[in-house]
Amino acid sequence: MQRHWSTIAGLPVISSNEEQLLGRLRAVFVHPETGQILAFLVGWTHVIIPRDIQKWEKERVWVCDSEDLLAPKDILRIQELGMRRTLINGKKVLSRKGKRLGHLKDFSFDPATDHLTSLSVSKNFLFLEWAHRKVSAKDIQEITDKAIVLNIETQQKEKVTKPATLSIAT
Repeated sequence: MQRHWSTIAGLPVISSNEEQLLGRLRAVFVHPETGQILAFLVGWTHVIIPRDIQKWEKERVWVCDSEDLLAPKDILRIQELGMRRTLINGKKVLSRKGKRLGHLKDFSFDPATDHLTSLSVSKNFLFLEWAHRKVSAKDIQEITDKAIVLNIETQQKEKVTKPATLSIAT
């Protein structure tokens, strides 16, 4: 079963042993070359790795105890690849030729494999959104510090022709 970030963002992370709130899901760290989820940001200073999640529920996420929370620098892959490069929430999305497609609005992942499956991209201006596009995570060419580059071309805009004028003979 796939999970969409828009449905789990902000969910409380609960310790099953201590039965206390440890924080809320804020963002996701992803391996930029494989698309594997490295960790979830909990609160603003801690992360939890996917294998430490005991159970996903509709309204909460269960972990064993508070010792499952780590500092991001304690995750070797995040430290090696860089926090800015692995954090994907809100990144710009570009085509292979560098054309801006928008920002990452949402994404889905498979909790069984901890890999991204699809990305939802849209252009934004203030509170308006348009040009929604859903692409497969297999189309990711690379993830940089500032953007996600997709291995796709932008769709060609169709030429708009003027409508024919009708002349009415009287």
